[in-house]
Amino acid sequence: MIDVVSTAVVHGFATQLVSVEAHMSSGIPQINVIGLADQTIREAKERLVIALSEQGIKLGNRKYIVSLNPTDIKKQGGHLDLPIAIALLKASNLLPKSNYKIGALAGMNLSGQLTETNEIFSLLNVLVEEGCDYIIIPKSANCINKFFKNVPLLGLNHLSEVIEFLSNEDSNLPMAYAKWVRESEKEEGFLTELNLSHESKKDHDQVELDFAHVKGQELAKRAIMIALAGHHHLLMYGPPGTGKSMLASRIPSVQQALGDKGHYEYLSMRSRAGYPLNFSDKVKEPFRMPHSGVSSSAMLGGMQANMLGEAPLAHRGVLFLDEMPEFKRDVIEGLRGPLETGRIFLSKTHYKGEIPANFILVATANPCPCGYHGFSEKCNCSERDIRRYFSKLSGPILDRFDLKIEVAFKEDALEERYERGEKQNIQVDNPSHVSSSNLSSNEILQAISRVRKIQKDRYGDEEIHNGNFRVKRLGLVV
Repeated sequence: MIDVVSTAVVHGFATQLVSVEAHMSSGIPQINVIGLADQTIREAKERLVIALSEQGIKLGNRKYIVSLNPTDIKKQGGHLDLPIAIALLKASNLLPKSNYKIGALAGMNLSGQLTETNEIFSLLNVLVEEGCDYIIIPKSANCINKFFKNVPLLGLNHLSEVIEFLSNEDSNLPMAYAKWVRESEKEEGFLTELNLSHESKKDHDQVELDFAHVKGQELAKRAIMIALAGHHHLLMYGPPGTGKSMLASRIPSVQQALGDKGHYEYLSMRSRAGYPLNFSDKVKEPFRMPHSGVSSSAMLGGMQANMLGEAPLAHRGVLFLDEMPEFKRDVIEGLRGPLETGRIFLSKTHYKGEIPANFILVATANPCPCGYHGFSEKCNCSERDIRRYFSKLSGPILDRFDLKIEVAFKEDALEERYERGEKQNIQVDNPSHVSSSNLSSNEILQAISRVRKIQKDRYGDEEIHNGNFRVKRLGLVV
């Protein structure tokens, strides 16, 4: 009977269970990997031979066939190194037959050290659903343990530890698992800091931008507060220099931390796309700001099987399009679906996928190509130029903006108060209080948090807000 080692790969926009089997027979000494393996996996046999020899293990002059099932799905990823190594050792009778269903997700270097890949997080659920008795992962990935507390994860450092464990797994399993859990809890704080991604540090820098630094534009501040609190899409239009982009750049300072479910979704999507992961306890809602030259594939995803675009990466957060009419028309029109349903449905030649993309769209626009039409005599744009400029924003797209506000050079009544040195503070206890002046990001965040709590109590679901109540109840957004 051939032992099976379970692992998983990313296939399209989903994850697929893969069974690794190995067979030893007489013939020309070689190792063949079959089952639509990519170059990374085919090269694994060279790494594994050296890694095993470093442990004093030689496979012998035999022919080995390693089969990756199902055979009709392309497989990629360095995390298949360990399951292939275990399968080869069992086929060589260097390891005893297993009494447990084994799962493994780990890469390996030439010395036998187990290495982790970002895809591990999104692949674990497949092995859990398969019913693996335990899943071997690199010990360096122990931060994952706090998201899979009831899952039999076993973190090991080296191939020698894997061999030692599997040689007598019946007696080793309970003790090894309990020991690793204790060490994971002890080292979790250190490794959390160690795994912080560059993007999370960038977000930390963005928080330093405070709405209190922006003088005036109280209507725009109020609109941003309402948009974030109620999940409404917002369009700010007006001439350049009025602070539209400056206001939007301060949105990360008033975004809330993701809950457990949101954090898990955030990590799963980024893991599936191969992005660095942030396992810290508090991760803010994502804020994505793509350049106006972005392509449709870069915005929506799908050029490659596991490629996620800017819109899916903004899931549960904010997608900011600065100077929206400068974006390509197909990119803008591609947002129709996710703005309405909160999901992106992609159909490519070799795969089809459904990706969550439930975000708040915040966009800015000038009134004309030069930016001063209706606001200054400097404008020399013709009517044809203006029509061509706004032709990229179709009626259906504009209809999806719940809030459209004009951000002008001067708000007469409020600016006059500032000129006289008068200030009036918002009543934070009453989020509906319109009169505000020089609000700080902390005050706006308190108001947003209070309004979201009201909506959660009203609808009984933290994912339902005033802005997406209808589509959620119709079942269009999951």
